[in-house]
Amino acid sequence: MSRNGRPPYEPTDGDRQKVKTLVGIGVPQADICKVMQISKPTLRKHFKSEIETGQLEADIALRQSLFRMATSKTKPAPGVAIFLAKVRLGMKEPPQSVELTGKDGAPVENRTTVVNEDAVKAVVQKLEEKY
Repeated sequence: MSRNGRPPYEPTDGDRQKVKTLVGIGVPQADICKVMQISKPTLRKHFKSEIETGQLEADIALRQSLFRMATSKTKPAPGVAIFLAKVRLGMKEPPQSVELTGKDGAPVENRTTVVNEDAVKAVVQKLEEKY
């Protein structure tokens, strides 16, 4: 009796590299399945290792690249060094504060003005008539 249906899927080395790369750059598994033209169960069955290690290897490569950029003698990247110092070493910038004072360091003077509502209405009415 012959088997009907699709032959079993056999991934190539190129397929494995492609899946590992897609996982590493954060492509969702559903989209990887579309690109590879396979089902989710087939992806998980044949590419378990690539799914488990793809993101980790991409993260390691990114960290190495950032570290090289931050410590480069020829093309230093101070922004990257600051980012790594904040993320890896827990450093942070001191809080910025603004001190407000009045004339010659005296306290700020607060004034309250009482407005005559009838006067405001009269001015608004004049403006409405004019414009």
